[in-house]
Amino acid sequence: MSSSLPPGRPATTKKENPSPVQETYRVSSAGTLIEVLREKSCRSRTATKRLLATGRVSVDGIVTTTATLVLSPDQKITVHEGVPPSELTHEVIEVIWEDSDYIVVYKKAGLPTVNTGHRRKEDTVIWIVSQHLKLTDPKAKLFMITRQDNNTEGYVLFAKNIAAKTDMISHWQQYICDQVYVLCVEGKLGSTSGEIISETKPDNKQQHRRVRTSYKVLRRSENGNMAVIEVSVAGARIYNLRKVMKDNNLKIYGDIRSRSSFRTEGKIALLQTQFSFRHPKTGQRMDFKRGFPSHFFTLLRDDKKTE
Repeated sequence: MSSSLPPGRPATTKKENPSPVQETYRVSSAGTLIEVLREKSCRSRTATKRLLATGRVSVDGIVTTTATLVLSPDQKITVHEGVPPSELTHEVIEVIWEDSDYIVVYKKAGLPTVNTGHRRKEDTVIWIVSQHLKLTDPKAKLFMITRQDNNTEGYVLFAKNIAAKTDMISHWQQYICDQVYVLCVEGKLGSTSGEIISETKPDNKQQHRRVRTSYKVLRRSENGNMAVIEVSVAGARIYNLRKVMKDNNLKIYGDIRSRSSFRTEGKIALLQTQFSFRHPKTGQRMDFKRGFPSHFFTLLRDDKKTE
């Protein structure tokens, strides 16, 4: 049986200029951006306009080119050394947010995060994003922190340097706050909420690690053999949600690996709706949310009685 899974709705998140900071100013009294910046930086009006036009000025972390923007006391003006990078235009990958240490992208089904199974490295998220960053910084590098499979949708967090990667991974439980997914599964879940457990091998392959996944049933099929559930994953840094489901006798809709009864076109009914982490340097909680895949509910109609 075949079905088509439409894409999730895009999220909109304001982006920062990830280039190094050149100057910072705190607004002392209300006024327009151009006038406050002129006074603080001692630039001419022409030079200030030119600076704003290049996108090198941020207000409270958000790039703005609006000279007449009215500022309030205590707002922060930042002048960056470089212009913000151009937008990445790709049918599968969307850059959501970045700074000098990290970058968050949202990938749709169709590309793996990294090169696995001897695929072409050019057909991976990490390659495409790193090549985009090299347009403004030829020395740019990316290091994977989280990942998504080829036929799943979700957020991917990369580090831009080794120190940022090491810090995030070494303090995983402290910095990673939420990873929430919605999926349609075949199989029976006795309770409307609870916890399912799976064992996974860490990188050293010497010990098993227990992955705890809390779930909530959002809707069941009429015959009770399928359900749309929301899950929150905690525990191991590298985990496989598909394995977690399979270990608990649940099949993700369209997942050939778990022998799903249904076939889909290049994607399975698994979509990440939320990813949150606490920034190691600023301490700020970064929340990224995606539109809820309500079309998953229509898949429950495929649970039909067999004669």
